[in-house]
Amino acid sequence: MINYTDEFNLLWAEYPKRTGNPKAAAYSQYKARIKAGYKDSDIIEGTKRYKQFCIATGKMGTEFIMQAKKFYGRDEWFLEDWEIPTIEVKESLSDKANRLNIQPNRGESQQAYDNRVRAARG
Repeated sequence: MINYTDEFNLLWAEYPKRTGNPKAAAYSQYKARIKAGYKDSDIIEGTKRYKQFCIATGKMGTEFIMQAKKFYGRDEWFLEDWEIPTIEVKESLSDKANRLNIQPNRGESQQAYDNRVRAARG
């Protein structure tokens, strides 16, 4: 049985969950990073950034969560920014028409109406 440090147990509790994520292998990589001079605070902050990224991108609990042994490994994924992507939502024509209160004219074709909505400013 491995006696994990309290610091690692806190880190492990924060790490996004997935199946097939061996704790012992992650601990080995974590210890190597500590030995290389990284601080627990560097590693836990990276873990928190990654967790927020996984939440925002819908990866929690899936096989798309990186295994912790890789995350804490030589490639130092814990140092990444893990910037949360922004999704630009394009307004539909009908939403734009409703927002600008544009109504179809009597006898106007759908294409002409759509073109008029597209051309409207606002």
